[in-house]
Amino acid sequence: MAQDHFATFAQARTAWVVSDGTKGMEVQSLGLAERMGLNTTVLRFPPPGLLRHLPRSGRWRLMPLPAPCRKAVKESGWPDVIITTGRRMAGLSILLRSKSRGISRTIHIQDPKLPTDLFDLMIIPSHDRLRGDNVLVTTGSLNTLTLDKINTAARALPPEVRELPRPVIAVMIGGTNRRYTVTEPHLLRLGQVASGLGHATGGSLVFIPSRRSHDMAAACISATIGKDLLETPPHWIWDGVSENPYPGILGHADALVVTSDSVNMTSEACLNGKPVYRYHFQEETGRIALFHAIMDEGGYTQPLEPFNVMDFPAPSGPGLDETGRVARLLRGQD
Repeated sequence: MAQDHFATFAQARTAWVVSDGTKGMEVQSLGLAERMGLNTTVLRFPPPGLLRHLPRSGRWRLMPLPAPCRKAVKESGWPDVIITTGRRMAGLSILLRSKSRGISRTIHIQDPKLPTDLFDLMIIPSHDRLRGDNVLVTTGSLNTLTLDKINTAARALPPEVRELPRPVIAVMIGGTNRRYTVTEPHLLRLGQVASGLGHATGGSLVFIPSRRSHDMAAACISATIGKDLLETPPHWIWDGVSENPYPGILGHADALVVTSDSVNMTSEACLNGKPVYRYHFQEETGRIALFHAIMDEGGYTQPLEPFNVMDFPAPSGPGLDETGRVARLLRGQD
């Protein structure tokens, strides 16, 4: 990608993060804005139906500016940068680029399946095919985590987690997605595999189910470990109500097991170079399979099964801080 596409962002001071509230998308925009050091306003509203289904209509001269954007312009003027993530938000990015008449530069994250010249800059994960002069390719997804945040959170973990015997094996559990449904048998098997890891290593287990899968996952894991014929391995399961210990666990654990359904969760787990193992509820295909192949080839992750207890956990690998790398490039610091 040509360096002149970066230069326009080097002096930026203000930003809008425009989002429909989808957390997995919004955190990517917020993470980039934070790492660029921008004074950021979050505009959170559903995109108009026409822009969502016909994103190129954002170039139409008569297309109105959504009310939250009109209010923000009236109060503070157009920002230097507008950041959006995901296909649903692409039409809004196109509209705001047109309406700002060159005042705001747009950054769109993820492949919207549209021509690259509709955006000032695109940030595309390597497992998508889109490339172009204004396309910056990343390994994995962007996020809001930093090493400082992870280490600070690790020191604040509750004593019942910090005092677990080592090695501490953290199990990050995703859930049902557009590709397949995660059922109780899937989760019961994960509990059996994790329990085996605990026994084989003499360590302990920390389970962090996502909010979308918490109730079923926590119940299945508890049932599986409770029925273990051997002595129950030391373990802790997040209750889904207290503050999510996820960032701190990334810093505290000696090894991480991440279910393969989430690109975001896998990318975050690799930030600090801890050994990261991939567990499959179901074999991945297409783009997600390519993502995991890229992560394995880069030394960031490896499959959990079959595992050899003599080699577990593996040595630390390279850290993956793509949000910081992209921010430094756009600021002219790298």
